[in-house]
Amino acid sequence: MARPDLGLQYSGWQAIDATPQEISPHSKSYVVGPASLSAVKTGQSMDYDTDFVVAEVNADIRDYCEVEKDKFVLAVTDTKRVGKTVSTKTVGSNKRCDVTDSYKFKEGSELERAALGLDEPDGASDVQLDVSFSKQPAIGDNFDVIVTAKCSVKEVRTVRVSVAVSSVSYTGGSGTSVKKEQGKISLTRAGGSGSYTVAVRSSDYLCCLRDQALLSVTVLAVVSETGKGWVSKVPCRLHRPDLTLLVDGKQVEDDEWVELSAGKSYPVKAYFTNPLQKPLTNVVFLIEGARLTKPLKIPGKNTGKGKVAEVSFAISPRSAPRKRQSQSSKLIVTCQSKELKGVMGTACVTITK
Repeated sequence: MARPDLGLQYSGWQAIDATPQEISPHSKSYVVGPASLSAVKTGQSMDYDTDFVVAEVNADIRDYCEVEKDKFVLAVTDTKRVGKTVSTKTVGSNKRCDVTDSYKFKEGSELERAALGLDEPDGASDVQLDVSFSKQPAIGDNFDVIVTAKCSVKEVRTVRVSVAVSSVSYTGGSGTSVKKEQGKISLTRAGGSGSYTVAVRSSDYLCCLRDQALLSVTVLAVVSETGKGWVSKVPCRLHRPDLTLLVDGKQVEDDEWVELSAGKSYPVKAYFTNPLQKPLTNVVFLIEGARLTKPLKIPGKNTGKGKVAEVSFAISPRSAPRKRQSQSSKLIVTCQSKELKGVMGTACVTITK
């Protein structure tokens, strides 16, 4: 949109948010924008609410350790976790479109430091730490959390490590504790490295998962010789099994477009393989799709480990009542069970006459 109030260089894409976390200073209500992305990227304070959007995509995360009762010291500042993947919906598709480069310069670049008035980065610590996973886990998998430490000085360094794994709700709030372990990593030479591994088994987390199949791994590390602390909180999203759709006998990939004629009936089959080491019980398939079918709730059979859960039904596409109305729709099939929730498959449908 044009921004004659700011000038030609600030026209174009604007950020707008009707449900922000703070009250806007210009309107005294919970709204953001329109905030010029050009102003946001260059770190300028302009109407409306560019300061807030700059903070949303550039803020630092600081972790503090309580060394005594009510006395906290800064353990670590993470300058890279916020604003890593700014996304929007791709036009004509349900795929993610990355727009990070529209909001900020490359992390750590000279342009970023100039835009935000940042100082040069601090010198490196004598111990660098990293958290990784043995693999990208799916629901039902066993996996390892690996804490790696590398020493950059000649002196011996001993790193005490605490690892806590917990479930997470869709709001980001912590849920049930899954596992806690403590250990140490001994570093005896410059350039030397070591690691500490925590084994997470499916039996540890399956009973604790919430709606998002998301775990949070928090690592606290302290170097014994220097007292320096380090904290990292890493999300671990567990991949749900793919629900396959067969429309009129043809397999449709997730969000793939399929052309169907109005007034005809088409058979649909949906299925997936149980990835858990136990049966799925109370299985229910939920089906919806505007102008394709009325909402359906179809009970499924209990499904043993490694077996296929499936459902069959029919859809009858209808044309939109008005010519200007979109002749497209979306078929959504979701499977819920006591043990596994949110297994979903979708198909985008173009309805022809």
